[in-house]
Amino acid sequence: MLPTLRAPMFSSLGLHISLTVALLVIFPTLIFILFKLYPYAQKTLSSFAIAAFFLRHGPNGFLLLREKLGKGEETFRIGKYNLVVFNLDIIKHCLVQKAHNYDKGGRAARLMGEVVGPLGILGALDEDDHVPSHQVLNPHTKRADRIETFESMVLEEGERKLDEWRSLTTGARKTEVNLYIDLNEIFFRVLYRFMFGIDLSRKRFQHVHGIISQLERYSAVVGFVPAKLLPVYKLLRRDVASLVVALNKEVESIIEEGAEDSPLHELKEPSAGVSPVQLRDTVKNLLFAGATTAANALGWAVHCVSKEAIWAKRASEAARQGNITFFKNVCQEANRVYPQANVVTRRAKEDDYVPGYGPIAKGSILVIPIIALHRHPRYYPEAPHAFNPDRWLDQRPPPLMSYIPFTAGPRQCIGQSLFNRAGPPLLMRLHGSFDFYPLEAEPKPKWPNAVLPPRSGGFRMIITPSSL
Repeated sequence: MLPTLRAPMFSSLGLHISLTVALLVIFPTLIFILFKLYPYAQKTLSSFAIAAFFLRHGPNGFLLLREKLGKGEETFRIGKYNLVVFNLDIIKHCLVQKAHNYDKGGRAARLMGEVVGPLGILGALDEDDHVPSHQVLNPHTKRADRIETFESMVLEEGERKLDEWRSLTTGARKTEVNLYIDLNEIFFRVLYRFMFGIDLSRKRFQHVHGIISQLERYSAVVGFVPAKLLPVYKLLRRDVASLVVALNKEVESIIEEGAEDSPLHELKEPSAGVSPVQLRDTVKNLLFAGATTAANALGWAVHCVSKEAIWAKRASEAARQGNITFFKNVCQEANRVYPQANVVTRRAKEDDYVPGYGPIAKGSILVIPIIALHRHPRYYPEAPHAFNPDRWLDQRPPPLMSYIPFTAGPRQCIGQSLFNRAGPPLLMRLHGSFDFYPLEAEPKPKWPNAVLPPRSGGFRMIITPSSL
């Protein structure tokens, strides 16, 4: 009988011992593991919160965070390495004065390089790789004769589109157009003619524009995805690999088809000293930045002018009078409110010191939210969010570095002179020929995005032949 009586007692004692061991060993271990994982979980949740905040508020979220996180200061941190900068001295320091110490570091910049190539203007992280790209393209964007040729082509393609619209409004007097698509078609056709010597068909334009617009979105969004979840996002975007393949095929076709009297053919000559890889990346960069930026900027300009009767009337009168100054001011204001280079980042390659501010540690990512900088109440005290071309009638310019739609310094957009020359006269032609009536009162910009196209449906407009 004794064994049968003692067995349960022994079993019960063993159970108690096991529970005690579990409490003394396993439970503390679990606590230790959770304690170690907590900072990572907290960091991930914080990244999610910041990303959700920007998705809700758009690029103006930088101004809101300036009040929440920065307590109104002109610099504040998001995470350990990201320093958001509104301070004009720091911006001038890193973009212009000591640009050699700041590269385009960060995940978004590296992934952009994977898409557009590491040796082009957009993809080159370091200044040593970036300078040759500028040298390759500068002769075709700075010379007066080339700028004049570009303007002539823009106006020719613009007139071609106006003729198309005239045929649509014959009899009906009014019709609907998507200005986002039509302006992109104008500038892509100009890009292919101006740089490659190729006549771009509508079907080919639609193919190329579709590739570029989707890859622009991908290259920007990765900068806002928490690092731990980036592989998941890349997995979800399985279309990217096929888009890159399609882009590479188009680049190969362009290089093969380029006309003998085109700048592209000059770059292919051995005397130009351009390697095959650099040539490929240069063409890719032109596809990404040589058309969509100008088209989107003018799309926002037409929309902002047309949505308010006072500006629409002023535009029609200015077109009739040949008042190009009005349209130059419109372009400046559109680039202030909707700059295509909306956010840029720079990474400190070495420890640095900014006079009047202090040290910047190696590895720090300086985030310069240009679109929020352009709406900063300190630099634009009168209705900073409102579209008002007349603010540029004042002879006093805004503070230096508070208006940088083409960025500044060695990496300044090489298309600035081309846009400033061709944008206003094309805008004057459009408003001199048609009246525009937006179908969407306040289209939101697609953001985050490498450039700033409208989010939904493009710039859908009802157009009628000009009444003046």
